[in-house]
Amino acid sequence: MKAVIYTRVSTEEQRTDRQGEELMQYANNNEIEVLELFEDKITGKSKQEKRREFSAMLSYIELNEVKLILCYEVSRLGRNLLNALNTIQDLKEQGINIFLLKENSFTISNNPSNQLNLNILFSIAEFQREMIKSNTISGMQSSIRKGGSGSSDIKQYGYKRENKKLVIDEFEAEIIRDIFKKYLSGYSIIEIKNYLNENNIPSKYMRLKESGIIRKNLSESYEWSTASICRLLKAKLLTGYRVYGSVELQDEAFRIIDNITFSAVANRLANKRDREPNAQKYENIFKGVLICGHCGGAMYMQKGTSKKTNHYKCFNRFIKKTCQPARNINIDLLNNLVYSITKDFKVDSKEVKKKLNENIEFIEKNNSGLIQIEKEIVKNITANEKLTDLYLSERINIISFDKRVFMIKEELSSLNDRKDSLLKINEKLAEESNILNSKKLVNLFEPVIFKENIKSLVKYIKVSCLNEELITYENLLFNSILPTPLKILNGKDILYKIDVIMFDGTHNFIYSNCWKNDVPKIITVGRK
Repeated sequence: MKAVIYTRVSTEEQRTDRQGEELMQYANNNEIEVLELFEDKITGKSKQEKRREFSAMLSYIELNEVKLILCYEVSRLGRNLLNALNTIQDLKEQGINIFLLKENSFTISNNPSNQLNLNILFSIAEFQREMIKSNTISGMQSSIRKGGSGSSDIKQYGYKRENKKLVIDEFEAEIIRDIFKKYLSGYSIIEIKNYLNENNIPSKYMRLKESGIIRKNLSESYEWSTASICRLLKAKLLTGYRVYGSVELQDEAFRIIDNITFSAVANRLANKRDREPNAQKYENIFKGVLICGHCGGAMYMQKGTSKKTNHYKCFNRFIKKTCQPARNINIDLLNNLVYSITKDFKVDSKEVKKKLNENIEFIEKNNSGLIQIEKEIVKNITANEKLTDLYLSERINIISFDKRVFMIKEELSSLNDRKDSLLKINEKLAEESNILNSKKLVNLFEPVIFKENIKSLVKYIKVSCLNEELITYENLLFNSILPTPLKILNGKDILYKIDVIMFDGTHNFIYSNCWKNDVPKIITVGRK
């Protein structure tokens, strides 16, 4: 039987010699052929680092189909019992047996005594796991009973931390009372959200950011959202109840909203359609296809209380603050602009056939590349196997072996990345070809059909802000495709270039939102 030996010490003072010698003696006495010995020497400074020899052993036994590891004791397999037993379980699932000399047990065995020892170890590990979990929960509950600021409560609007205690933030508390009052007086959640944002009332995230409690830019918006208002209207902490796990404690010191008001809001939430966090009054017909021409990031829709505040915005500019050139673009204007270009779009069978042939050529070219990549992968795997044979026959030393194995692994990683990239490109080309072959290429003259099908026909719509002056222009006035008529806005004289990349070609046009005589000045170029 073939095996490898693994030894490990946790301080520089200890020696692995004794472990290795005793394990080698056991192997000789039991006619076990030891192929390799792996030794990990971990100092106090490197306890959290990866065990390089252990990782090397796992690669070695996989390449050489070794099914037995000789180890001095269970503690050598991990930093603690939980870690060690997780390792045992992982290897056991791969059919790899471990002999523990000190425990005189195999991890895979029909011997009842061996199995009993292992079960006892697993029971101890599970007990430790539950104790850690219980102590964590108990500590949090104790902190709550003493008025401590829980990790989640500190992020609740209306509260702050003072001297490690949770207290009411009076500034935010007044805003909360106003929100509850408005909701009960008939305001919708969307109307409350618009009111808060238009009046620059800071959200919790912004308050925490300004106070320095949160330093990183999180994915949450700087502004109020329907989701954050829904959570606020349902927060039991506002009535003085603090909850952690199964423990629920009431303390009037934390109350902001009285029970009658809270119950009235709960009843309205239960009977109103706008109670859902994702409640939206308008449909984003370009969701997923509208991108910023400056940074390539997504553009999101923000609806206000008036047409003047209805905009598509660059996420990276207004949320992440990383895209400076991007500007807002009026929703109604862009919707109608794209509609004016695409409404007369008809399927050109020649263009479709041409595009399909191009896709087929690209896919075939990529397939040839994939075949070549597969050959290179097989070639590298074979080279790795030969390299292992050379090392085992002592024809190359460990330094040369490690260096060349590392190079092979790097090459395999690069080849697999290229393979994944080509497969994704082929998948997109196939999806595009399916659309070209389908009946989704319809006439978009009817606004309803336009709204339903535009995302199926467009790869992306890219919006860029331009600074240069443009000479040629034509005045166009579009009929609104939205339920309400398009209102004329007063805006700054900013020029935009919009590229509508469709499956049949590219439509480019440029407009300015400078309004004269109630007619938008539209500059159109490169129209196909």
